Amino acid sequence: MAQVKPASRTPIPTRKARNGTLIIGGGFGGAHVARLLGKAGATIVNPDASMLYTPLLPEVAAGAIEPRHAVVPCGRCARMHN
Repeated sequence: MAQVKPASRTPIPTRKARNGTLIIGGGFGGAHVARLLGKAGATIVNPDASMLYTPLLPEVAAGAIEPRHAVVPCGRCARMHN
């Protein structure tokens, strides 16, 4: 019968810890908190690449403005406040 050796105790490689705050969601709340933190550092995790400005949706539905004016790319928001 073969003898089983115990598993080696090699450490699992991990990423170096970074200072800052992780914000889940890039809506109004997440964007506001990131803006308040400013240069202290924040990372926003958002499933979408843009933020929808919902107060403009009635104007979009009525045809008063184009739909592209109610959507802001998240990267543009980040650059505007840094």
